[in-house]
Amino acid sequence: MSNVDKIIDELRAVYGASNNSDLARKMDIGKSTIASWRRRGRVPKRHTKILESGELPIFPPGAIRQHSLYAGALLLALVRYRAHSHPLRPSEIVKAVSDEGVLQEFTDLFHAAAKDVTARALEYGIEYRAAVITLLHELIEVER
Repeated sequence: MSNVDKIIDELRAVYGASNNSDLARKMDIGKSTIASWRRRGRVPKRHTKILESGELPIFPPGAIRQHSLYAGALLLALVRYRAHSHPLRPSEIVKAVSDEGVLQEFTDLFHAAAKDVTARALEYGIEYRAAVITLLHELIEVER
């Protein structure tokens, strides 16, 4: 087994992918990309960083569906912020954003939400939008 094959097997294990097509889908790359790695004899560093850190990336390497992740994470972070921190009226948002502490708190919530959305999507093999919906549903159930 070549080094590239070992790396691909490790990536499949980390992403919970059953085969190369599943791995490509979960990494948001084309199916032929993995075959290209084998032909070239190497996997680009941006895709192997996950193996060094042992953690799933906040944002997968592909960019095709990033807008769904960003929008979903932003929505989830806003809901979490309003529910657990300082419920703000729209007129208070500008003032709150100028407060560094509030901005840092929201930034942390956004990053946590993005990780949660990514992990849920990978865990269940679903799109980001569906992952956001399941997480929001859980949040609403907890609030009840």
